[in-house]
Parts: sequence; structure tokens; C-alpha cells
Amino acid sequence: MDFYTNSVVQKDLDFISRANLNFEKFRDSTVLITGINGMLATNLAYTFLFLNKKFQLNIKIVGLGRNELEFKSRFSDNLNNLTFVKQDVNKKLTIKLPIDYIFHAATNASPENMVENPVSIALVNTIGTANVAEFALQKGATVHFLSTREVYGESYKDSISEEDNSVLNALDIRNVYPISKMSAEAMLLAYQHEYDLNVSISRIAHAYGPGMKLQNDGRVMADFLGRVTRNENIVLKSDGSAERSFLYVRDAILGILTIVLKSTKKNCVFNVSNEKEPITVKNLALLVKEFGHKFNVGIQVKLPLDKKNNVGYSNVKRTPLNTNKVEKLGWKPSVNLKTGIFNTLQVHSKGGIISDEKHSHIDVDL
Repeated sequence: MDFYTNSVVQKDLDFISRANLNFEKFRDSTVLITGINGMLATNLAYTFLFLNKKFQLNIKIVGLGRNELEFKSRFSDNLNNLTFVKQDVNKKLTIKLPIDYIFHAATNASPENMVENPVSIALVNTIGTANVAEFALQKGATVHFLSTREVYGESYKDSISEEDNSVLNALDIRNVYPISKMSAEAMLLAYQHEYDLNVSISRIAHAYGPGMKLQNDGRVMADFLGRVTRNENIVLKSDGSAERSFLYVRDAILGILTIVLKSTKKNCVFNVSNEKEPITVKNLALLVKEFGHKFNVGIQVKLPLDKKNNVGYSNVKRTPLNTNKVEKLGWKPSVNLKTGIFNTLQVHSKGGIISDEKHSHIDVDL
């Protein structure tokens, strides 16, 4: 579904456009976005469409992906304003157009796929990234890589900064995702070192919002919100004690653009996270339930834990990310958890199932 004209999305895009960023740097440029059908990639494309409309920047947008039908669904109102390239990023990129910026967002972060299709995840993050780097060299393009907080693995510090070491166990199959993401980072930084490729990296923590896939994803926010929109009970697959901190998509996009427009070669890797409202999985389920109460959604805690249902999920204890570096560039998260959940449900719910509720009046005993 194309969410571009939705009023919630338009307000988010307008907020982004009013940020203290020099969007003029994108004027008359061509941007390539890999993994175009993902939530962050789609919202990046929406942002460039909005900037074109508001500032007449004449940015040409090229989306690379494997599913043309989904692309047409996500951009049905703007098919004349984007170019779609149907291709697997694991194959050599041969796009003839001049490319100035590449936002490398092609990946698969679904917990189920980390276990069921680990090879494809490893390949897109390694071979795919190598193809992007070679293509960027050929075009003289700037590359921004959308990475993940998971590259840090387990930490016993109070907070994690960009220079901290990673602790990941390669014997745990679900770590194929963060380890291959870390390999992609190292590869891009090697291209920067050896070939002077212009690279920046955002390590993003648990992004969510309009455009996310709410079915067959496996991550808790997508699972819970999806169940609300389908009038299904929220079923916990653990005791719900694991803690998460979520980043609304508008803040994620602003973080990415801030890094691309303001980072330097010596300062190019950044944590992007909203650490203001950590919440346990159980309390998140209760909060989402309150927003979807019109569906009479219930909470069922499934105990004892069925390890088969929990496979693919990270058991790493959450350590807050230190976001001082990106905040020094002028970025900070602006959307709280209740507002982000409310906005996402408003966009994804048929007919706006909670349109007559004020999200500020949602009170949950957590």
C-alpha cells in the first residue's frame, strides 16, 4: 500500500523538511536506494519525493529491489517520479544512470529468516555490499550504509559508543545477521581507506513506523502492531522481561540524512537510537493492547517458554547506545513511544480504528 499521501506520513515528511539540514546538497542529484521495499528505504524515497515537491530539488530517485509488484504497491501514486530497477543486489550492479548517492538498505532482519535462510542474509550483507562498493567507485558516488545496533553483540558496559568492541558468538546461527552486517561495515571502511570511497554508516536500533511490514516479520513491534490491525490476541513467546528501546521512522530518517549531510571521513560511524523510553516486551504488549482496545485484543503469556517458537530471537541483554556523536551533529529523537505507536496504527489500520481516541489519554499501569 502507498502511504505517501497519508496525513500522518505527510506531517512526518514536513517535519523532516524543516530540519536544519542543507538539503540543497541533493539538488539535481540521483540517489539509488537498495532494498527499496523495506520500511526505511521506502521512507527515504518518500522523503526525497517530498523534498522535490517542496523545494523543487530535482532529485532523481532510483529504487533497487526484487519485487516489482510490491514496489508498485508502495509507490502507486508516484510511479512516474521514481525509477525501479528489478535486481538482486548480490548480482553485479549495471545501472547506466549517473548515481551520486547510494543508500544501501538491502537486508533481511527478520528473526525467522536468520534461522531459516541464514545464507541469503549473509550473502546480501557481504556480497551485496561488495557489489554496492564497486558500483559506487565506478560512479564516484557517496555511500551510506544502514547498519544495526546488533553489531555490538553482548556488552557489560553501562552504554555502548561507536568505538567499543563487538562480542558475538559465530556458533549461534542467528548471529549470521549482525556478524555479516559488521563484515559489511568493515568492507566499506576498507574501501574508504584504500580507494577513498565516501562512506558513512548508521547503526540503527529497533526502528518502527508507517511502512513497516506487520505480518510474517518476527520482530516484537511488528508482531504486536500487526496483531492489533488483524484483531488477534497478542501472544508472548517468552516471559516478556527482555528490554527494548524503539526508534520511530521519522527520527531514523532524520538521523540518516544528518549523517550523510554532516559527517566527515574521520567521523563517519554513528549510533542512531532513542534511549529515552526503554520498555520490556511485556509492557510493550500491554501498551499496544491499550491502543487497540477497540479490537478487544487480549494478552496471553505462553509459559513455559517454547524454545522452538523463540528461535531466532536475540537473547543479548540490552545495553543503551551512546548517541552523543550524532547529537553533536544536531540530531536528537523527537517522537515518543506512545505517539509513534499511535501514528503507525493510524496509518496501517483500515478506516483508522482508533481515530476517535487521543493517544495522550492512553494510560497503562506498567
